[in-house]
Amino acid sequence: MIPFEGLLPYGIMFAVCKDFYFAPETRY
Repeated sequence: MIPFEGLLPYGIMFAVCKDFYFAPETRY
């Protein structure tokens, strides 16, 4: 079982990448 602290960075990267790839018009 992976601790929550280990999953937190991946969750942040997933959110950033998801916004970058699927919603670029909201960022620029």
